[in-house]
Amino acid sequence: ANAVLLEGLAEVSVLVMSAERALRLLERQGGCFDVVFMDPPYGRGLAEATLHQIAAQAAGILDDAGRIVVETDTKDALPDSAGSLVKDGRDRIYGSTRLTFYREGEVAA
Repeated sequence: ANAVLLEGLAEVSVLVMSAERALRLLERQGGCFDVVFMDPPYGRGLAEATLHQIAAQAAGILDDAGRIVVETDTKDALPDSAGSLVKDGRDRIYGSTRLTFYREGEVAA
């Protein structure tokens, strides 16, 4: 429904499956995306674990200017970087929900 509202139905892919399965599928298909949105169950460490899985395959999944958006509870801490992925400094907080944005880049020494 959101894709229709944004008039981008042909440009949207929604995979309703586990992250591990989706990553394997995307790797086989050679998909490259502008945005990867993650909304794992809160408080289980799945956001960070999945972020590291994506980082291992980021070059084959993310477009050059692509972003990963991770939705978590504000209490859930995420790392400043995961592999080649770094926070881009645009965290947004909505009530008890945090959106953290990552992009491919160099980790500061």
